[in-house]
Amino acid sequence: MNPGDLFDLPEDIVFLNTAYMGPALRPAREAGIEAVAKLSNPLNFKAPEFFDPPTRVRKLFAQVIGCDDPDRIALTPSCSYGMANAARQIHPSRHNNIVVAEGQFPSNFFIWKRLAEESGCELRRVPPPNQSEGRGRLWNQSILNAIDANTLLVAIAPLHWADGTVFNLRAIREKTLGSRALLIVDGSQAVGAMPISVQELKPDALICAGYKWLFGPYGTGYAYYSDYFDGGTPMEENWIIRENSDDFQNLLNYNPNHWPKGKRYSSGEHSAPIHIAMQEVALKQLLDWGPERIQAYTGELFEPFEDRFRELGCQLEEKAFRANHMFGIRMPEGVDLQKLKARLEEARVVVSFRGSALRISLHFFNKKNDLERLYDCIRTQVTG
Repeated sequence: MNPGDLFDLPEDIVFLNTAYMGPALRPAREAGIEAVAKLSNPLNFKAPEFFDPPTRVRKLFAQVIGCDDPDRIALTPSCSYGMANAARQIHPSRHNNIVVAEGQFPSNFFIWKRLAEESGCELRRVPPPNQSEGRGRLWNQSILNAIDANTLLVAIAPLHWADGTVFNLRAIREKTLGSRALLIVDGSQAVGAMPISVQELKPDALICAGYKWLFGPYGTGYAYYSDYFDGGTPMEENWIIRENSDDFQNLLNYNPNHWPKGKRYSSGEHSAPIHIAMQEVALKQLLDWGPERIQAYTGELFEPFEDRFRELGCQLEEKAFRANHMFGIRMPEGVDLQKLKARLEEARVVVSFRGSALRISLHFFNKKNDLERLYDCIRTQVTG
């Protein structure tokens, strides 16, 4: 089966916006509907349903990120929840600094801003260079330069959520190890679409939303926590993160111990049957595809158009610092972005405008004709 056939997008739209929200896979949608029907009779939801499906989902996500220990995975309702759990375990002093990329997603910014304000440490926001040529390379170098002996942690993503600029996490990890700083990664726009291995990168935490490139329902997320977070205090004291919580008869004995490792940071009601059923199906499909295949397909899809966009005067990041599945196109000076937005909406081309960039995100359901329609809309606005 063609991978694109697993989606059910309207035929009259060009959807270039998985970075906003991934469309549900047909098999995942069917699994969700089946779960809804099952809940018509609560007797169908027996005790093992609270534990067995989440265990399978943790194992699947662990495979997606190259983790050999599923107990290091927490199931969360959002990326921000996973970030909050991480931040609660970190205790800066006034001489420390926290490094972030300027303009990174709010869920991976405000939590560190609050931590810096509460502790009195410095929050270093590293801006991109004010130039288009070599932008990604220079921005990466500025981030590396911002890390010093007083850096407590670097919170960053594999690529910028607004324009797809790729950050060299391997180089950043090497620098943080030399400074004994933590590396907290927001993988929301990368995990599932590009190869990421926690065994190779060795981040202290990798946290992501589940409704974009992982094709789970909105309200789902995942978090990997390294041994730095072992024994920490979770954000909430729900019943299911306690040791032996599967022994319902003894819940009133109030076991004081949490499950070990990252599993202790899972949110209450993470066994939600509709969510977990859809997540399991989606993760299995992603593992069948493999992120390498997604990168290869989307790269080949856009390659014939790159020079055509540049010839219009559009700015694109150089390939070494641009992901294939998600990237930004900046318009030539003088193009009215509001008029371009209206033109795209009229042509039923679905994209996102983020900052100064028109953000494009591609997947298996996209074809050459989709990019042709996008190109025609932009060409019309550029050439008048």
